[in-house]
Amino acid sequence: MRVETISRKIYNIDDLRNNKELLDRVLSKWVFNPVWVDEWHESLAGFKSSLPYPPENEGMTGLRLRTWIINNYYPLIESRKYLWNQNRYRYSRIQVEISCPFTGYYGDMDCLGPILDFVKNPNSCDVWQDIICVCENAWELAFAADMEYQQSEEYILNLIEANGYEFTEDGELI
Repeated sequence: MRVETISRKIYNIDDLRNNKELLDRVLSKWVFNPVWVDEWHESLAGFKSSLPYPPENEGMTGLRLRTWIINNYYPLIESRKYLWNQNRYRYSRIQVEISCPFTGYYGDMDCLGPILDFVKNPNSCDVWQDIICVCENAWELAFAADMEYQQSEEYILNLIEANGYEFTEDGELI
């Protein structure tokens, strides 16, 4: 029987930041594993199922469409504000908030953004189909931006630091 002892150098996040060559090796071997993709798709599905296209609002634009949205959709997306009052938590009877109503993931707000913007400033030429199309485009842009960020060096370094990952000299994750 033979026993061998192998020694190797282990590098942490501080070593990566100080050694550009090692950082390049780690980034070249890093496997992109997109996180939050399911949450993004659930957010879009929740948006589509919660805000169906109603046939009775054909041709509505401007203030009439704004009022229709407030009367028919705000009850679905608003919730009572959660407050701290005199050593106890409670739900407000007056104040409401719109905070990720479909899945609880911030992608919900990217879908709702154009609708909320329209309610704040109604445009007389916007119709419901156009607003929904803008909502879907806003979701696509936010999803693409999130996937791009997850592939960035900044995100990877933050992930390595948060999880305490260590690497060998050739850039392999231990």
